[in-house]
Amino acid sequence: MQSASDYPFRVSVNDIFNNVSTYEGTVPVDILVQRDGNLLRVIVPSIVFPPNASVFTGLDPERMGNNDKILRRIAEVLNKSEFSGYRITVEGHANPTTPPNTAARTNEENGTRTVKGLKPISEERARSVVNYLENLGVAKGRLSAVGMGGSRTVVEFADKDNWWKNRRVEFILNR
Repeated sequence: MQSASDYPFRVSVNDIFNNVSTYEGTVPVDILVQRDGNLLRVIVPSIVFPPNASVFTGLDPERMGNNDKILRRIAEVLNKSEFSGYRITVEGHANPTTPPNTAARTNEENGTRTVKGLKPISEERARSVVNYLENLGVAKGRLSAVGMGGSRTVVEFADKDNWWKNRRVEFILNR
């Protein structure tokens, strides 16, 4: 289950008289705050960016509406009194679209593999989210942005249907 995602379901019931009843719906999942050592982390792969872009323009209205809904909920949670003492680092992530072990990849100082040139776009994505949150009332002094490039993917290179999940932001809450 992923944070801030809706999961469709369908339930069909057959009785002994062969009557069939079907119900379809959606289970909405709120943002999930996970403890990671001394940090709190919110991972939201459902904030969608267009490929090779760091702004939300150019998205269809449904996706933009979903981004807005999620970011409004995150701003609401971050502005609650129990989170008011936290500083928030918004990490931008990018999808490495070149195969592993090719010339386009290089080793980072922390030993992970990444694609050259992805840190700028991932940082721009984080800054876009920071600006959005500021416009929603989260105090500017609590927010910072960092680009992680393609160093921490959640979807393997071979899974091209789900590459969009690597174009994500994560929120790190620090006391």
